[in-house]
Amino acid sequence: MGNILCLSFLAACGWLSLSGPFPSWPCASAQGKPAPAKPPDPRALFEQLSKDLRTGRSEERREAVRKLVQLGTEQAWELVIASLADPESAVADRAQLDLPLLGSERLWRELLGRQGLESKAARVRWRTAQLLGPADRAVDAELLARALDAKDGEFSRRLCTSIEVLAQNGLLRGKLDPLERALLALARSPGKDPALAASALAAYARFAPPELEHETSRAFELGSAPVRLAALEIGVRLCWARSLDWSRRLAAERDPCTRSAAVRALGEIASRPAVEILLERLEADDSLWVRSAALDQLQDLSGLKYRLDPRPWKDWLANLAPDWRAPVSSPAAAREAPQRAAPGATTTGGLMGLSIDSERVCFLFDLSGSMAQELEGGGTPKSIVGENLRSALSSLHANVHFNLIPFSSAPIPWKERLVPANSSHVKNALEFFGSCQAGGRGNFYDAFTLAWSDPLTDRLIVLTDGVPTGGLHSDMDVIAPLVLARTRFRPVVLDAVLVDASPASVRRWRALAEKTGGRAIEVGIKKPSAPAR
Repeated sequence: MGNILCLSFLAACGWLSLSGPFPSWPCASAQGKPAPAKPPDPRALFEQLSKDLRTGRSEERREAVRKLVQLGTEQAWELVIASLADPESAVADRAQLDLPLLGSERLWRELLGRQGLESKAARVRWRTAQLLGPADRAVDAELLARALDAKDGEFSRRLCTSIEVLAQNGLLRGKLDPLERALLALARSPGKDPALAASALAAYARFAPPELEHETSRAFELGSAPVRLAALEIGVRLCWARSLDWSRRLAAERDPCTRSAAVRALGEIASRPAVEILLERLEADDSLWVRSAALDQLQDLSGLKYRLDPRPWKDWLANLAPDWRAPVSSPAAAREAPQRAAPGATTTGGLMGLSIDSERVCFLFDLSGSMAQELEGGGTPKSIVGENLRSALSSLHANVHFNLIPFSSAPIPWKERLVPANSSHVKNALEFFGSCQAGGRGNFYDAFTLAWSDPLTDRLIVLTDGVPTGGLHSDMDVIAPLVLARTRFRPVVLDAVLVDASPASVRRWRALAEKTGGRAIEVGIKKPSAPAR
């Protein structure tokens, strides 16, 4: 039995294949055949993996983390925890994704202490805060209350998201009151960090305290837009009557991101008065994005396929009873894709086949090394993208605002904020893109964060080969939850143009884009020419 377990472990680590015939061991009838190599000693394997973590390239260190997890000893897990501090995102992301599998109670306590949650390294704290939710392990509530820190917004936002998951799953232990009070204090201070206040309010609501409706109402009246959206989300989930009024008020806000979130909430309320507000947005809103979002909700609630023309929708509304409510399971197949505008309603012919259904759009371009490779027949992927960008920008309507953020190892913004799509700005943007010679890593997460932080932006269009390689995070399984957390209370649509991407990358990007209300399309560009001999 011991030999079988050893062989199974070695196979899992990639040191031995069990898919073919069972290996021949030395015996009297071997007739002089060479004896097979002796299986590596697990202790020797641990030493080799330890060495790889110290001296290997990033790919070797990442693979060492994976094999240490499979080894599963406390010594191995100690090295995995230490890898959270690795400077290469591929290595640290791998450790972050695997640590929820940690089985040792002693090491779990260390992860919640100086090795993780209380580490002096900010990035280690951030990663630990994020992995607590997926870990599905009980955590002391008082420890989390002490850890929350308004001065470190990135850490506390991630921790609030994990606390929300832990509370929802019943995995908080010990006294809950200190944690409730700490969350409420953060929720009541939206001026310092609105995103943190919104996340804290959402986590606080999962404790279902008696004063929840009072505190949520207070937050809605006094809070910033993200906090008000968090309050609306809570009210809709708990079926509070005041949610309809909150939705009506937010649907009239100046910011289209806020209005789009209110439109989605009205779709969940699914009553006749909610339909009336949706129809108002469809008919009168000055944002194509908001009108398209209202159309999506009306189609889902009704099962009808009418488009942006409000007249047939008014006829449908006139026949609804005053107490009408949509069926629990509304037809969702009435539209092809989330937030897709009606034919002829887009602002441009699009970028490489992707329509641009927004008047406030930021383009993100992955300029990592592959974009500069020579193609068969001449040119580079960047030059092909440049021609498509010229066509897209030249066809933008005058009321559209846009920006460009190419990125490699770091974002390279053309402008700090969106600017009008007049002929001068279009010409300048194309010259900027053509002269941009950045190469190296593809740091998507920082580029996304920079683009998302522009309050004018409501849609991001990223062009990439699908594989981030640089920055704080480069694994899409780590990046996607962070993007969704950012866009939860400050909604922005993410569209993706995936150039020669692998099927696995396409699946990840498509899932992320659709959760934000966007789309992902695949584009093929000819393979690079063979290098000269």
